[in-house]
Amino acid sequence: MTVKYGEMINLVNPKISIDQYKPKIGEANETVVVAFEVMQEGAASDLSNLIETDVVKHLDVDVSQGPNGDGNYLVFLEFERNKNLHKNILEIMKAVSNATQINEWSFDYYKGDSSKELNESNLSDSVLDNPEQYVLKYSQANETNEDIDRVRHLAGL
Repeated sequence: MTVKYGEMINLVNPKISIDQYKPKIGEANETVVVAFEVMQEGAASDLSNLIETDVVKHLDVDVSQGPNGDGNYLVFLEFERNKNLHKNILEIMKAVSNATQINEWSFDYYKGDSSKELNESNLSDSVLDNPEQYVLKYSQANETNEDIDRVRHLAGL
């Protein structure tokens, strides 16, 4: 089934998560997870299919097995952390914007204190596209405590 223009109005949260979930494919320094929050299970499947069939190169798309604490479903999209990362995220957002008619997106990101408007400049400032820089910036020393804190934050605890 193809998703038509405007078919997902009021079904997708205009705030996405970037780099806050552990990837299924590869390690965090190699793979970036973008997560969309969708209000209905069927709409989450439709969004997943839309992304899966888009021409933007990505590693994987998956829908959460059940709803989160708010009763919404998550669509996880994995990208390779490389020089095309920011461009690929912005390109996929064009397709999602057509289906949702959302033109102003914001994002939360790993180690970010507040949401930012989704644009090239903010992505460049907030989301590392180089695996080596990621390792240097986020050393493994505090990983266990940081993982626990991240899970608590994402769970709203």
